[in-house]
Amino acid sequence: MSDGAPTTATAHDMPDVAAAASAARASTVPLALARKINAGSVKTDSKTDRFIIKYKDGTTERSAANAVQSRLDKYASALPARAHRKRRMGVGADVVTTERKLNADETKAFMRAIASDPNVEYVEPDSDMQALMAPDDPDYRMQYYVRSNLLSDVVGIRAEGAWDITLGQGSVIAVVHNGFTSHSDLNVNILPGLDIGSRDGRGWNPGSDGSCQVSFHGTHVAGIAAAVANNGIGIAGVAPGAKVESARALSPCGTGPLSDVVDGIIWAAGGTLEGIPANANPAKVINLSLGNWTPCSVTMQSAIDFATSKGAVVVVAAGNKSIDVSSMQPANCHNVIAVGGTDG
Repeated sequence: MSDGAPTTATAHDMPDVAAAASAARASTVPLALARKINAGSVKTDSKTDRFIIKYKDGTTERSAANAVQSRLDKYASALPARAHRKRRMGVGADVVTTERKLNADETKAFMRAIASDPNVEYVEPDSDMQALMAPDDPDYRMQYYVRSNLLSDVVGIRAEGAWDITLGQGSVIAVVHNGFTSHSDLNVNILPGLDIGSRDGRGWNPGSDGSCQVSFHGTHVAGIAAAVANNGIGIAGVAPGAKVESARALSPCGTGPLSDVVDGIIWAAGGTLEGIPANANPAKVINLSLGNWTPCSVTMQSAIDFATSKGAVVVVAAGNKSIDVSSMQPANCHNVIAVGGTDG
């Protein structure tokens, strides 16, 4: 009930649908608008139906998640397809989907329309991330990357010398990947993890849909990190005294959206996710053996910055393609350790 006092609305509270439609049609946009759009992952043949939108601090949409859908509905006539809010991410942005996949031109038009909203801080596609795989050698004698012997031209990380000082006891390593399978050389070092994709009804059981060759690369990565040593089984992890936990963000095929990977980082570092219990064992090392050939996204950088602010070290794959690391996300982000390999 009104008390009779006049009400006013600020410009930020009044969507300008005409301006949004004009921005969607435009071939160029003002610099201030362009800075709110991250289109680096949009290729000529792109098909996109997932976006990440972050609203500014102090806006209704930022403080009340249910206001995001209302805002999207008000802009519906200016968009190439209707959009629906899915969930809020740990970095404060929202995952939004469109009713159909948009081609490259439509994707850019969608982002221009969204960016014209003065309440929006930035918008970018929720691009797919992929596992970056390497061959698996099961025996310690084949673990050339652990040892170093100049007399035999074996040049590794010299873990054997480090083991005289520590085996990694008390450390927690989070692997943001496609989960772990039960393994006798690893199980004792596994902590409870999280299936990120299950929030959108995409809980993944390896091989359940038969759509791909199942990859157990997440288990492989966890084993390199923390497989049990001196037990007569398989290999020795680089930190056999450490514990590992899974933040499952990729499917059995080794692919998954940027938003799930980012939320995996946030959860692993001890951050808060909507509707998810806090991580009881925040990680001090977060491993990302994944990526895509795009510039570092605003959302990914925000997650990495959060993790490092919590004291975590973020270790990422360089890409396995003999291509400059500047082309691979998240290896091209700030505050990461990008790891590559060499054959000599």
